[in-house]
Amino acid sequence: MKRSKQGMHAAPVRIERGGSTKRTTASDPAGFSMPPRDGAPRPARRALIAAAACVCLTLACAGGVFAWYQASSQLPNLFTRGTLEPAIDEQFAPEAGVKEHVKAANPPDPGNVDSYMRAQVSVYWEDANGVRLGQEPVERASAPADDGQAYDYAMEWGAFGAPGQASSWVRADDGLYYWTSPLQPGASSGDLIARCTEHPRYDDGRRLVVDIAMQAVQADPADAFAAAWGPSSGLAVGPDGVLADGAAAAPAAEGEAR
Repeated sequence: MKRSKQGMHAAPVRIERGGSTKRTTASDPAGFSMPPRDGAPRPARRALIAAAACVCLTLACAGGVFAWYQASSQLPNLFTRGTLEPAIDEQFAPEAGVKEHVKAANPPDPGNVDSYMRAQVSVYWEDANGVRLGQEPVERASAPADDGQAYDYAMEWGAFGAPGQASSWVRADDGLYYWTSPLQPGASSGDLIARCTEHPRYDDGRRLVVDIAMQAVQADPADAFAAAWGPSSGLAVGPDGVLADGAAAAPAAEGEAR
């Protein structure tokens, strides 16, 4: 038996006030009026001062808005990406042809996040050169009544339950095996395979391969599971975070939304 494979700059604002010594006439609308000879206050000067004050006030307000946006743009740098690194725990004795206590694991690595796990189990033959053979190994149908029949391996499955049951394995519509509860970093599932035993009956050098492929998807938000695995599996995340039958979970979620 073979082991599983595993900015921003503001230009200075300069307000120039200019005058002309030329007397303005009605035909010269572009010139400036001469100041009154009696020295009375000039309305145009007052208006210009008021306008300049408004400009300064506007620039001060704009500067405050720009500073706020610049500060908020740095917020995304406070967040770091989580990692998903599924692993497989097992006990394997190739000399005895026994693989047992196969389970999913979420390593306690820094940055790992809570994850849902699924597994694919493939059992097949390889020849002595590692080439996969077309002939399929025969699994023992039951135990122990058929011990005298011709078979190549015996499989004892582990902690299986039904969709909606926490902390159990279920086989979904896509043929893959899902652990119904999210695993925290450092946690492991129950046994997917309690024990697989090889029953040798060929002498042509072939080897039995029990291949376990494990995948993970983040548990938060729940939409991640729905987008990645929901349609193919027929499963959905229930209100309690447990994977349940998708058809049954959808009406419950709609009722909560209302």
